Amino acid sequence: RMFESMDTLLTRLRTGLSEQRKRSSSVARSEKSQGTINFDTATATTTNAAASTSSSSSSTSVPPDDPDIAVHEMAQKIDETTHHLTEHLMAHLDKEETHCMPLVVKHLN
Repeated sequence: RMFESMDTLLTRLRTGLSEQRKRSSSVARSEKSQGTINFDTATATTTNAAASTSSSSSSTSVPPDDPDIAVHEMAQKIDETTHHLTEHLMAHLDKEETHCMPLVVKHLN
């Protein structure tokens, strides 16, 4: 179940990042056709998303359907899920080392 959840989150993140890249490309093409070139569009978009998320707890309101915010939130969920998954797997590994391995050693001797 945890792995399925992680797979879903990663798929949604990949989709969001792909959409973000497409938007950045179209903005850069639009600026180029207008005679203004912004070489750092992708970085600016990512930076603005992080800044918007940070300020969302203050009085400034961020629209919930903002794709940049959705990507940032998805990355945070993946980080949290990875942390919980790591703890879960380490607990099982510890059980195997403390309970199962001594039984294996005992029966092999």
